[in-house]
Amino acid sequence: MTAAAGSTTLAVLASLAVLSPGCASETRSLCWNVTGLVPGTSSYRLRILRGGCGEERAAIYDVTAAAGSVSGAMRPPRLPPGSYGFEVSAHGGDCGLLARGCTEARLPTAGGTCVQVLLQEVDEPQGCGPGARCERGLCLLLDAGIDGAMPDGGAHDAEADAGTVDAATTMDGGHDGGPSGEAGADARPPRTMVLHTSTGYGHSCASLSDGSLWCWEDNFSGKLGLGDTISRARPTHIFYSDWRLVDLGDHHTCALRTDGSLWCWGENGTGQLGLGDTTSRASPTRLGTDADWRLVSAGGHHTCAVRTDGSLWCWGYNATGQLGLRDAESRTSPVRVGTNSDWAMVAAGWGHTCAVRTDGSLWCWGLNERGQGGHGDTVGRAVPTRVGTESNWQLVTAGYLHSCGLRADGSLWCWGYNGYSELGLGDMTDRTTPEQVMFP
Repeated sequence: MTAAAGSTTLAVLASLAVLSPGCASETRSLCWNVTGLVPGTSSYRLRILRGGCGEERAAIYDVTAAAGSVSGAMRPPRLPPGSYGFEVSAHGGDCGLLARGCTEARLPTAGGTCVQVLLQEVDEPQGCGPGARCERGLCLLLDAGIDGAMPDGGAHDAEADAGTVDAATTMDGGHDGGPSGEAGADARPPRTMVLHTSTGYGHSCASLSDGSLWCWEDNFSGKLGLGDTISRARPTHIFYSDWRLVDLGDHHTCALRTDGSLWCWGENGTGQLGLGDTTSRASPTRLGTDADWRLVSAGGHHTCAVRTDGSLWCWGYNATGQLGLRDAESRTSPVRVGTNSDWAMVAAGWGHTCAVRTDGSLWCWGLNERGQGGHGDTVGRAVPTRVGTESNWQLVTAGYLHSCGLRADGSLWCWGYNGYSELGLGDMTDRTTPEQVMFP
């Protein structure tokens, strides 16, 4: 399609056929073809919005591609039946928004279906602003100073909080500008060890032995916790210096402090922050007043945590029963899973959850279309269900469509989707029960 003279539109044809039932999962992707470009475009962005179009809709897939690419394939998560908005936006060399459009479609489709998205030119394109540069469609703050953000959005006064590193401090001991950024090597604090690290969908965080927490990369919906949505190319310090553990979901982050309090931030369209609403937060926000949280795991769009009394709690998106609450209703606040008080750990994946109890038994529930639940079939569960009869499991981790666990003898076992050989079993065949990974 060619844009009509005098108009500024971008037509993108997105094939939804591979998202329909009966298609091979190995080729499940979103195919796109750009048939017209807005003049001056350097990159364009595709987002899949849950429920349809609208600024208030939560994005469950977000990718940026160079304008020089006219076609390709992307791999969004498997989309459950329902309505979705397919949003495309064109951006200039400084990441300024030039045009945007969105078209709604309902899945699953009956055979091949294409959605055409026409972009309307914006009146006043806005770029990254001073002190930031555009890279792959993202504004990266590298050299400009920025004030730290207090949790819940309050301003951080570095002078009034002597001894606390402000939120713009970089991991090598320098600063992103400002008076303190002129300090030389002698002013840098001693190096500390990384105790825990976690990666999400385009962002990373690490907690250090001095209690500091650092996050970097993509900052969609404020998932870096820095009070804004500007991406960072270097590790940047999060307010407070008593963080103990951090875990990242697709577009949200949760962390524990040494006092046992639980804090979450980022995208919250399905209540995955556990704050009783669906409003996103760009700064760490505490969940209630409880101070007995022992560990937390952030999944694709849900979160689970274990308290010091061994009870298990989950919240957020629940369309596939990943909360383990015997239904498919999402929750915006923590809800206890069953009545057991012997949960040792939990791992939240994209659409499923696995956990280990103190007796060494392994339990999984939620989405199981590729056997990621380890139950020997592909039937989903909405309640914690034991995996096998073994009682020597120590750790488990849940990914997109597969899971892996460690037993007490040090052996590694994996199961679920294996289209990219992620199970490490020497082939590309799915497994519906745990199988040991052998090392040379």
